[in-house]
Amino acid sequence: MTQDEIILQNEIERCGEARFYPTSSSMRPTINPRKDVCIIGPLPRKHLKRGTMVLYRRKDGFLTINRVVHHVRKTHSYRLCGDNRKHLERGITRSQMIGVLKAIESRKSGFRFRANDD
Repeated sequence: MTQDEIILQNEIERCGEARFYPTSSSMRPTINPRKDVCIIGPLPRKHLKRGTMVLYRRKDGFLTINRVVHHVRKTHSYRLCGDNRKHLERGITRSQMIGVLKAIESRKSGFRFRANDD
């Protein structure tokens, strides 16, 4: 676990949410890198629904946010994909996930868009 992950997870446990500043364009136009702030909440205990946006650590160690595309029950893993990508990230497990996207805030205007509401 990286120092960034520890800080994010501690903040979620302590405050119920953490702020993440994305640098990847994988979720454009939903999330604009360096212009938006992502509010991350805790992972739900149940399996994640299709469309839920998740902050996770990729196999290369990079922290990113992508959408759940499919839950693979047999392997207890997920397939995720960015809104601006065609390639699926396969075999993502809950142990790689830090939290779910609760909201997106514009750093410029302060406007807040709520995400992942049931």
